[in-house]
Amino acid sequence: MDEPDTAGAIPFASASVTYGNDTDFISVSVRDGIAHITVVGEPGGKLIPACIRFAVTNHIMRLPIPALVDVARFTGSIDWQSIQAVAEMTNVWLPDDVPSPVAYVAPSTLVALVVKLLEHIFPKSEHRLFRDRDKALAWLRLRSDPEGPGDARG
Repeated sequence: MDEPDTAGAIPFASASVTYGNDTDFISVSVRDGIAHITVVGEPGGKLIPACIRFAVTNHIMRLPIPALVDVARFTGSIDWQSIQAVAEMTNVWLPDDVPSPVAYVAPSTLVALVVKLLEHIFPKSEHRLFRDRDKALAWLRLRSDPEGPGDARG
């Protein structure tokens, strides 16, 4: 896979990494065993897989992990090549026998169609769309509870 042109993108790594600028960025952090992936504005397609790759290869995010993907402030168009690049990476990194729950937070249920498509692109993950961030986090916590999954739809 070719390395993306990340000119102007500076990764800031500690417990998190952010690629982009003040208004258009992707960030990845892990808090309480949940990956928080936030996409704001229109960060540019190549920055998304670059940021995910950096987070995994630098042990900011260890797979499998429940993930909260917040696209509530995303204003760009969907770059399907970037989505496919992330899928290729994660499908290699994720074990076959451990489903990885992913909760998407978006203000509109129109994103539901995109989430349905993502279910096919990321077959090793369980996907759910929420409008409320707290409900999404509750669902992820239930899915990662060793006592078994529950249902906290939002």
